[in-house]
Amino acid sequence: MPKLLSKIWNYLRSTFFSGLFALLPITLTIVLFHFTFMLIKGWLEPILHIMPSWLKAIPHSEIVVVLFVIFIVGAILKTLFFNELMHYFEEIISSIPVIKPVYASIKQLVTAFGNKDQDTFKQVVLVTFPHKSSYSIGFLTGQLPPELAPIQGKKFYSIFVPATPNPTSGFYLVVTEDDFVVLDLTRQEAMTLLLSGGIILPDRFKAKQ
Repeated sequence: MPKLLSKIWNYLRSTFFSGLFALLPITLTIVLFHFTFMLIKGWLEPILHIMPSWLKAIPHSEIVVVLFVIFIVGAILKTLFFNELMHYFEEIISSIPVIKPVYASIKQLVTAFGNKDQDTFKQVVLVTFPHKSSYSIGFLTGQLPPELAPIQGKKFYSIFVPATPNPTSGFYLVVTEDDFVVLDLTRQEAMTLLLSGGIILPDRFKAKQ
């Protein structure tokens, strides 16, 4: 009798966990998208107060309006005149002491991962950090000018190591070429690895496992 109960219990337990692990990825994905969607709606809620009543009848109209505005701004900025106007506006923002460092940091980060700026983060690298027996994924941002090199006659490189799971912060490293190796990863693949803490691998590497 105890053996029978043990078999039933093992069967029920294995069946439960099979169903749980099958549904968990789908459930967490839905929860994540729902959380993100509600977070965005919360940020855009003030827009509802200035929208005409006929627009409010459209479901999630604040998101529709923001998407429309983004496309309009993108189309306008493609013209030379408004592009110059945007630069002038950024100069005004940059002249405000408190706002300048925050705006500049966010703009550089967004530009670095944008499609137009392919050379800001030149390569994905594996760098010896935070100590010699461990490695971190980072981005090679360029070669350090000889005038700033800590040892004259040697080449030093600038590397940005994003934090996990918040890549907007991280560490700026100055290392020699012996302290890092270039990885066969795109910037998007590297960011996916960083954000997931190494859980989500690129599909091309999963096939080899």
